[in-house]
Amino acid sequence: MKRSMAQHRDPATITNFNRYKRRNYINIGLIIFAVIFVYIIICVILYFRSNPLSGYEVRVGSLSVNNVYRGIALRNESVVTADDNGYINYFVSEGQRVAVGNLIYAVDETGSLRSSLEATVGNSGSSLTDDDLKELRAGAITFQSNYDPSDFSSVYDFKYKVNASVLQMESSAVWSTLNSLSAEDSALVNLKYAGQSGIITYFIDGYEEKSAESLVMDDFDEVAYEKTPLVGVDLVSAGDPVYKVIGSDDWTLVAPIDEERANNITKNEITTCNVKFLQDQYTTRATCSLFFGTDGNQYLKLNFTSNMINYCSDRFLDVELLLDTEKGLKIPNSSIVEKNFFLIPKAYVLNADSVDHASVLRRAFTEAGTETTESIIVQVYGETPGETDSPEDDYYYIDDSALNIGDILYKIDSTDTETVSKQASLVGVYNINKGYADFRQITVLYSNEAYSIVKSNTAYGLNEYDYIALEAASVAENDFIYE
Repeated sequence: MKRSMAQHRDPATITNFNRYKRRNYINIGLIIFAVIFVYIIICVILYFRSNPLSGYEVRVGSLSVNNVYRGIALRNESVVTADDNGYINYFVSEGQRVAVGNLIYAVDETGSLRSSLEATVGNSGSSLTDDDLKELRAGAITFQSNYDPSDFSSVYDFKYKVNASVLQMESSAVWSTLNSLSAEDSALVNLKYAGQSGIITYFIDGYEEKSAESLVMDDFDEVAYEKTPLVGVDLVSAGDPVYKVIGSDDWTLVAPIDEERANNITKNEITTCNVKFLQDQYTTRATCSLFFGTDGNQYLKLNFTSNMINYCSDRFLDVELLLDTEKGLKIPNSSIVEKNFFLIPKAYVLNADSVDHASVLRRAFTEAGTETTESIIVQVYGETPGETDSPEDDYYYIDDSALNIGDILYKIDSTDTETVSKQASLVGVYNINKGYADFRQITVLYSNEAYSIVKSNTAYGLNEYDYIALEAASVAENDFIYE
């Protein structure tokens, strides 16, 4: 058998190993890891126990508000009735302005004028020129492109407008035919002249005598609405309505309004606004107001002083109130808060224009009970004029955390005193540019359910690109902010 190598090893070559005592080393990496782990645990606990704040960057913008209304147009309309029986022929077109004494229409008792006119048209083939036909064709194309099958009443409106256009085009032919009649036939044609100046229209609908305050919700039911055209009627009897005259350029549009939009108008104290008519995109200025009708519903009333002639043939009009034309700083409503302040007369505040060094002199006492004064650093958040023109009645809004009710303040360079007691509130937001919540006053111009437009570059307000607290309800003054 083979011997192992150990059996042939020389005893002299065998080395003795001494056992050494093991040293204890500090594991720096483990300690660092433990510290970081504890820090992370503490941060997680603080995170779940705190309310992290989200910021919002203030930018210039405008509101998107649905301010489209469909209203009833009310004018100073007078219905004129016929004095005679016979065939009626008009000389004035729809929407034309007339003066007192202008010829409006003629009543042909025997029909001789009508017969002569038909004979003239038959011999010439047509009483309309090529330009007249092009105008009618263009109107028909426009109607076809805008036709809505769900609104069949527009067909009758189109028919009415075509009849009015034809009337205007044929008026010269009627006048020429009238001049060609014999003296005997002419004597049986009664010419009627305008008794008052104004704009002529040729329809009735029962709204002529209505006022804004007398309207009720049933008046806005267009299904039940009936518009009776007066043109296209050949025979009239004495007492029949033959035309209307609108005697004033002042007119009103009344529309139902919901509570939310009414509150928006009231809140923003809107008394005048730009109004866009949707049928032709024309924009004009109007005064606006709100009122409650006899049926208890709330209505919007828009008063105009011009451009009535453009819409004299329409009873119902679609308009849009352009309330967001004035741009400003757009902020979310959730960032708006109301905060109380002390009202301190301006004469008692030193260095009020300085952000960090405004101060007041307050009565104090030493440990020995001796009366003295102390300078208190305060921050000015706004100012307001008093009830009179005297500077003594002007006040600064001072943070109520710097002072207490009952504190005695000394007037600068005077022995006059003021007791801290008056309080008032400001509407504003919390600015977080510096890492802590700092109240800033705002002036709201417009608002909807989600956003408001506020004035920019005000003395104590916001500027574009400022950061504000998104949820003001979760913030207190001087809170340190982290996201």
